[in-house]
Amino acid sequence: MKNLKKYIFITFLDLILFIPLSFGLFTQYLCIKEINPPIILVIIIGLIGVFLFGLFIQRYGYNKLAIEMMKNHDVTATFLENEAKIILFLFFPLTMLMEELIFRLYLIGLMITILNLNTISIILLASLIFSIYHLHFWFKFKNLRITLIFIAGSFLMGILLSFTLITLGLVFCVAFHLSITLLMYYSLAKKIKHVSNKPDLLI
Repeated sequence: MKNLKKYIFITFLDLILFIPLSFGLFTQYLCIKEINPPIILVIIIGLIGVFLFGLFIQRYGYNKLAIEMMKNHDVTATFLENEAKIILFLFFPLTMLMEELIFRLYLIGLMITILNLNTISIILLASLIFSIYHLHFWFKFKNLRITLIFIAGSFLMGILLSFTLITLGLVFCVAFHLSITLLMYYSLAKKIKHVSNKPDLLI
């Protein structure tokens, strides 16, 4: 399996990230902290917004070169080749868990504890940091279009998930992040299959 060392490292990192939780650090953000109709409405609007952004990107974001490059992404390749399902069912969820622990639970928990900022500022700052983290797509693909797509998408996702952490907790963050991202890669794989049969659809 490709990138086995990377996934072993992520699994090990997840175990380390759970250590502070075992001592009670930021455990107040694990489950629902606050829920009411306005919060549910905001989250629904956020989910719809992220979904519409994904549809726009799937339709207009990828050119022929970007499509060809994304065939080599771990998750896209798994959907395309219908093998190495352990990536979808184990390692990819562990990756989402790692990101939520780092960029939501601990980052936002520290910001709330240390910084004298309002909630909106904390959400925006955490989302910006999360989007900057996705610069790693540049080092993987060396493609500006792909990098900008993931930076923009992760910023919007960061806003939704940061608000979710503060209100509904980490469990919902992981569930939303995993579901949305898997849907995105599945849709991308379907697009790749479609344009492979009709290469004139892209320029």
